[in-house]
Amino acid sequence: MLAFKDLYSSDSLKFVSVHLTTEHQLESDSIFADYARISGRGWTHRNLALRYVRENYDRKQNGVLYFADDDNSYDVRLFNNYIRNVRRIGVWAVAPHVSSDGKVIAWDVMFAPSRPFATDMAGFAINLKELFRARLATFNSKCAKKYKQGPESCFLSQFGFKKEHLEPFGHKDFPKEILVWHTKTTKSKTRGPKRGYAIE
Repeated sequence: MLAFKDLYSSDSLKFVSVHLTTEHQLESDSIFADYARISGRGWTHRNLALRYVRENYDRKQNGVLYFADDDNSYDVRLFNNYIRNVRRIGVWAVAPHVSSDGKVIAWDVMFAPSRPFATDMAGFAINLKELFRARLATFNSKCAKKYKQGPESCFLSQFGFKKEHLEPFGHKDFPKEILVWHTKTTKSKTRGPKRGYAIE
């Protein structure tokens, strides 16, 4: 098994590893007892990353923040074609319903489609200039109170955007390809229409 430092030993890849112990009160609060899917897991870790970026990067620096989880798989084209080109807040064309003029007008999802931002944590990225503009945007106790919206909606709502302001990526691609997915070895139980995606 490779150690973390060996995995990222390439001279061409610059990285920083930050870690902390889970903040027990927020992440184990009984408010989440019957709602395991939005349990607050990883909130404190993401907040540490947000604080690190705001304290160690310049607001004029060109860059994009993306929350990559260890239980997902990523196609390199996600980074090269989508994330590198985010000017404000970008979303990938898995959930958004995009109009002919390129605006997100609704969310095509099975779970809680009325959420303000019905996307997954791996389904969006934020330009650093927006992160510095909305300096107080975090995963916080207000998010816990609004947990039925999901942490993504709660976090993204703090930037003052509406869904129409988001930058959708991949909605014009054909054939449509999934560039990030939750890694599982079980057979998919996907419900609902496939919208042109190949799902095995």
